[in-house]
Amino acid sequence: SSANYTLSYTPGILTVTPATLLVMANNLSRPYGQTNPAFTVTYTGFVNGDDENDLGGTLAFTSPAGIDSHVGVYPITPLGLTAPPNYVLSFVDGALTVTAAPLIATADNQSKLYGAVLPAFTGTLAGVQNGENITATFTTVATVSSNAGSYAITPVLADPDNKLGNYAVTLINGTLSITPVPLTITADNQSKAYGAALPTLTA
Repeated sequence: SSANYTLSYTPGILTVTPATLLVMANNLSRPYGQTNPAFTVTYTGFVNGDDENDLGGTLAFTSPAGIDSHVGVYPITPLGLTAPPNYVLSFVDGALTVTAAPLIATADNQSKLYGAVLPAFTGTLAGVQNGENITATFTTVATVSSNAGSYAITPVLADPDNKLGNYAVTLINGTLSITPVPLTITADNQSKAYGAALPTLTA
């Protein structure tokens, strides 16, 4: 039925828009007190064989997390790149998770004789970060007059600056062994006349 019409052709416009290229910082983690790991990104959206070598600028990162940042989650922000003509960049933050640092206080084993004074308790504290003012002392329920046996020596942490929330604390008890004291019973020498009654025996 085209004989009934006069055809007129009008061009349209095909608009090719830039492809969106996601630059996504990868999620990472590290213990409290350590330096940040090397930050990295993942690219999503390249087409036609393009890759990161087609980007301009220099990839960089920023994050508020420092070596003394508390346990928690902090953003990792990628920046510094420029898009080639056929792309528009969209930067996506990653997450840096600062985890608790291990802190281990270990009491040394000790021993003493029953009735003797308590020894000086010692031990080790491993894992303190950034020179923080966390110290360990060691205590026991045993006293000078405690009976022979085994008693726990317990680590106690002092944290005047409230930093322990950044640590996974492990307390390892020691053992105080109270040993029996030597007790010597010596019979006194005695004498009696033949046929006489036995004297009172003493010691």
